[in-house]
Amino acid sequence: MKTRYLISLILVSFASLALGQKPKLKKIAKTIDSFPHISEVYSVIKKGEHIGLKHGSYKSSQEGSEINGTYYFGQKDGEWKYNNNKDRYSEFYTAGKIDSSLGVIDYKHYRLILDQKNDTLLFETWRENGFSFVKTGDTTQVRNYLSKETIGIIINGRREGQWNWKTQIGTATTFYKDGKSTGSHTSYYNSGVKLCEKTYNEQGNLDGLYVLFYENGDTGVIHNYKNGKQHGLARSWFPNRGLYYMGNYSYGRLMSYTEFDKKGQLNVNSHVRKGIGMLTSNKRKYEVKNGFSNTRINQTNISPNVIMRLERMYAANKEETKNNPICIGKPYSKVILGYQTLDTTWSHKAFYPGTEYALPIFFAENIAYPVQALTNNIQGKVEVDFRVNDLGEASVILICNEKLGYGLEEEAMRIVQLSSLNWAPALLDGFPTSYDFITPILFQLF
Repeated sequence: MKTRYLISLILVSFASLALGQKPKLKKIAKTIDSFPHISEVYSVIKKGEHIGLKHGSYKSSQEGSEINGTYYFGQKDGEWKYNNNKDRYSEFYTAGKIDSSLGVIDYKHYRLILDQKNDTLLFETWRENGFSFVKTGDTTQVRNYLSKETIGIIINGRREGQWNWKTQIGTATTFYKDGKSTGSHTSYYNSGVKLCEKTYNEQGNLDGLYVLFYENGDTGVIHNYKNGKQHGLARSWFPNRGLYYMGNYSYGRLMSYTEFDKKGQLNVNSHVRKGIGMLTSNKRKYEVKNGFSNTRINQTNISPNVIMRLERMYAANKEETKNNPICIGKPYSKVILGYQTLDTTWSHKAFYPGTEYALPIFFAENIAYPVQALTNNIQGKVEVDFRVNDLGEASVILICNEKLGYGLEEEAMRIVQLSSLNWAPALLDGFPTSYDFITPILFQLF
């Protein structure tokens, strides 16, 4: 009789637990009176085989950050919310195992879905005004976040197939194989008129005609390439159809060059014959020997006018940044072709969305003065050379100034990379491209 009673009691206990009867709990509140101030509130089971296990709601806080979640017999269950000054995200658990996560970390939105073995099924990250990346297995889809349209795919870290771009001035189509540009690439104005047409060979080098058009359909530039080097005739016209220049290249070497002004008058200060001559820009003269110029622009396959355009651009940018030292920009040296004519609609530098103060405000709001520098009263300016690629991702190339130390360079690099995916990419002949910046970041104690 006693045995039957004991069995019945055990069955009743398990039945009560299955029906959702709550175990006896003891509420615990912990406070650590320190800096930062830490508090923790949760409950533990008072009796039975699960004694001491956390069960029910859980909350902890620490100077601007907060965690809220639920334990079920010692294991995380359901949604857990994490909030601090900059990051807000949730993790979702079943019987102690994380199933998925969603939120914002370092200003990047993300979504993560895991399988039962904790392997990633899907990972998506995005910025609200930029691109989104959806990774499943070895394949990543690159999308325009606002339109949700797919731009292209990346397989095992390499771009593949057709990519369709929408830019501030029109559209562009590019093709890739094993991460290299291949085939015919074409860009268009918003009006639908063709802007540029160029062709790449299997090695990923320009090969064949490279043609630029004005928006009225007139031809602006015709250059020829052979395995990445300019070869053959190179010509450009003003918008009024007057000839601007005519040159001839031999595997990247400029062998002859003649230039005219808008009135059709010959520019006697810019001429090359048999690889020897002179080019002029802003009253500066550049000697050409054996088809190469002695300028600081170390590029063998660009038209002579690139030199003049870049000199003007460098001078303008340096003047602009004297009183407003935010960014000095320059095009990435390997993709300089869009600066071959006077038509500025063929090139647009990368920009940080918002007003002219948007980038310095972003830096000011997110910079964390290194404790080591703060303790030692170290201040100064760190100049960061960084690149914004065609997807708006910012990556630091190098630090330009002498090292200050005490963590200042590392923080400057962190804050620049934090801006990644916020940028609108540069355009070169209608195609998104990389763009280099040098920006000073000031660390100052008050």
